[in-house]
Formats: sequence, structure tokens, C-alpha cells
Amino acid sequence: MSFRKTVAIATLAVASIVPVIAMAQPQHSQCTLSSHQVTSVSPYKPEIRYGRQAYPELRGAVIHVQAEKGLTAEWLRLEINRHLATMQGAAMAGCALDQKGITVSVESSGAGFDVKIVAPNAKQGEEVLRRARLLA
Repeated sequence: MSFRKTVAIATLAVASIVPVIAMAQPQHSQCTLSSHQVTSVSPYKPEIRYGRQAYPELRGAVIHVQAEKGLTAEWLRLEINRHLATMQGAAMAGCALDQKGITVSVESSGAGFDVKIVAPNAKQGEEVLRRARLLA
């Protein structure tokens, strides 16, 4: 066999293996928020009413994402929604978005965006905050 044919066969073999290797990699290897520059993480503590009294209770985190060229609040929200949709059934232990019953909102804030992740109870709120702090 000539050298050219050997190179062509080797190239085709490698080209056919690459998609197989890519399919074998976990599709949910990282949280979508880790692909952006997180500048700060703060606890989200809304006032929760118990009878006539209201107390601040940890219910999640507010993650500030630095502005990037072409990034809008709507686009960031779309990325998060897509991430949440693909996560169903796949556990991501380090992702702040991997909690049942959370709600997520994105708002423009100064030189970036605030991503607010709200959990349904204080225990899950603590876990959301712990995982969110891993991003900063």
C-alpha cells in the first residue's frame, strides 16, 4: 500500500472514532453557570411569615454573572432553561441548579446579571447556596 493510502485510511479511522468517543463522554459534565464568569455569590433570604411575625430565612442564592459581549438576560435565561431540561434524570452533584422544586430568575444588574435560585425550603436553600459558592 502506498503512503498516501495508509494516511487516508488512518485519517478516516480516526475521524470515525472521534464521534464515538464524544458520545461516550457524559453530556452533563458541568453546570451551565460555570461557563460564565461568576463574580459573587450571596445568600437569598426573603422574609418568611410565621403567624404575625416575619423572619429572614435562607432560601437559596443570588449569583452575579459578569457581563460578556453578546450575553443578555434573556439569553442567559434560555441557557439555564436548556440546562434544566437536559438535567432531568441526570444527577450533577456540584450544580446549584440540581435541586428539585427550585425556581430560577435572571435580571440585569449593573455590569452583569443576577441569577436568583430559590429553593422551596431552608434545607434545600442551604444546599443551593453551598453549591453556588463553588462557582465563585
